Amino acid sequence: REEQLSANQKTLAYEGQASFAKPGYGMLLGHRLPEVWTKTPGGMQKGPKSAFPGATVSNMYEKFAKTLVLVGAADEAGKQPAGQRLANVPQESPAGYRSGREAAFQVLYDGKPLSTEVFATYDGCTKTPNSYAWFTEGDDKGVARVKFAKPGLWMVRVQHKAPGKDGVNEHVMRSVLVFEVK
Repeated sequence: REEQLSANQKTLAYEGQASFAKPGYGMLLGHRLPEVWTKTPGGMQKGPKSAFPGATVSNMYEKFAKTLVLVGAADEAGKQPAGQRLANVPQESPAGYRSGREAAFQVLYDGKPLSTEVFATYDGCTKTPNSYAWFTEGDDKGVARVKFAKPGLWMVRVQHKAPGKDGVNEHVMRSVLVFEVK
């Protein structure tokens, strides 16, 4: 069942509790609505290129997130699309994910397979921003395989760029899937 969390403006986080009606996978879904950011001589600034003299590029950024939470016994729910525009979809139940093994993920854009770069990492891998433990590319059906180097909390991230409009160079969409590996 769906439950709403409340925004904490001070910590820029959402807070609250969620309960699950039955054992299996619960999904925490997130969607950061599109925002325009512009590269200026002083760095990245929120807003359109027209607002910043000397600006070179404006992109619209939109982000999607899905975290799988296992409650009790595993089920197949973790491998179902959640209706997000850009998504990583496990091809098997994440309950079977084990360190040292590979798992397949399908990338979907507007419900259709998308071949793109796939990055994966785990909690504690590195403190270096934008660094990942695994990189691969999807095949023509949008399926990519990730090998889990160790147990823990893992994240699989994908990105898709579409042409922009109204003064925006590109619409950059990113999606992350977070889950546990035993």
